[in-house]
Amino acid sequence: MIEYLIIIITIISMHVYFAIALGIISSLCSNFGSNLQKYGFKNNYYINYWQNKYWLYGLGLNIIGTICDFIALGYAAQSIIVCLSGFGLVSNLFFNKYWLKEDIKFVDVCGVLLISLGSIISVSYGNHNSNHYNESIIINYYTKPSFIFYYTLTLFVVGLIAYKINLNNQFNLSIHNYMISKIYQSLYLCICSGILGGFSILHGKILLELVLYHKKVILSGFFIFIFIQFMFYLITQQHYLAHALKDYDAKYVIPVFNCFFILNSVIAGAIYFEELNDFTFIQSILFIFGLITILTGVKLLSANNFINEENHRYSLLLDSTYENNLI
Repeated sequence: MIEYLIIIITIISMHVYFAIALGIISSLCSNFGSNLQKYGFKNNYYINYWQNKYWLYGLGLNIIGTICDFIALGYAAQSIIVCLSGFGLVSNLFFNKYWLKEDIKFVDVCGVLLISLGSIISVSYGNHNSNHYNESIIINYYTKPSFIFYYTLTLFVVGLIAYKINLNNQFNLSIHNYMISKIYQSLYLCICSGILGGFSILHGKILLELVLYHKKVILSGFFIFIFIQFMFYLITQQHYLAHALKDYDAKYVIPVFNCFFILNSVIAGAIYFEELNDFTFIQSILFIFGLITILTGVKLLSANNFINEENHRYSLLLDSTYENNLI
């Protein structure tokens, strides 16, 4: 018993490895939670997602994953923790095939292998330092011109996409235009959810810094401002993800969501916390290569699954229209 306790203490003392373990647990919980939500939609499609017990169970798992991420961010850079979400896509394929009974092809396996490889490379060559910042630096970082420009531009794009999502839901379209609308609608939902999830990670990291190392600023104006944004991004991320999972296969939605989640989290963390500034040239190249490998795997997964799903939807619509014309 004592030996096991010593091992656990030793692991925890190696902060980066403890954070990596928490990141992997978070990724597994989040992916299982999302698949549980999809299972709920398959059995109860016509009720609101917040009334679906399986969606609520999945939300609980997502909250556990968020808490693990929240703790991990105190021990490692945001760029490392985010890249670990790629590992969850391996479990995602397992859930898709053996639980949700979705068809898995060879190209899906290749996509998962690329994502896993990219995750290993990015984590191995990422920023292993756990820097902590005083209150004035955290506030100054938030008002940096480069961060304000990126933050404002990204939120403007998300606003346009959200407007387009709402617009697509208001019109009755022909079958052809309906299919085109659904192609973009699914992508829009995943983009919004991923980008908003990336900002929730950023604000979670800021909150953690304030709570752990600057307790005197808790309930200050800046703390409340960051907390409100953290909750807003967390809720809206789940909202758009729920609508995407309701109408599309999890094997498509989760990889595309992860793609934009990883992209925005890494870019926002790099700009705000300047996490890439201390990288050597070789380290920068390998980290970027790992990130590109992750995104290539996600693209491979999402493109293949989306094409197959939309072809199936289109054939069903044509069959339905043909039968109505006969009647």
